[in-house]
Amino acid sequence: MGGTSIGGAGYSLFGCRRMSRDGSYIATEFFCILYVPLAPIKTLRVTPAPGQSRLPFVPKKFVQAIRQPLDLSQVISVYLTAIAIIAYGLSFFEFAAPYLKGHSNLMDNGWLEMLAFLAWMWLPWFFMQSVRKRAMERASEDIRKLNSPKPIGE
Repeated sequence: MGGTSIGGAGYSLFGCRRMSRDGSYIATEFFCILYVPLAPIKTLRVTPAPGQSRLPFVPKKFVQAIRQPLDLSQVISVYLTAIAIIAYGLSFFEFAAPYLKGHSNLMDNGWLEMLAFLAWMWLPWFFMQSVRKRAMERASEDIRKLNSPKPIGE
């Protein structure tokens, strides 16, 4: 449920909007190549199965997926995020790699350059996971405030 991708080509879910206290959220399925979203297919409200990994490129399982109208704001958000991540990744090879090669002879090995690139790309992933976690906590807090009993006379 939610798409199949082999080697980054196929259908994958992107995005996480309008989180609910039950843990469900809106995601959009895209046709992608090399994990780059190209064309939106459909929007779903998905409820992740318990114990899901938050690591990228690990298949996710959902206990429920309900089709929704295509969410244009999410599609634009996914495209803008993809452009920003691609630009950030390319900036490593334009700025960081030449600097590291000029200041360290360790960067002559190809595997160290790949390790440095993975560390470079970990930063936006960590940032996005932190933002998502805070949004889920806020959604739960808002629901608790709405459902908490209020004393009479206030």
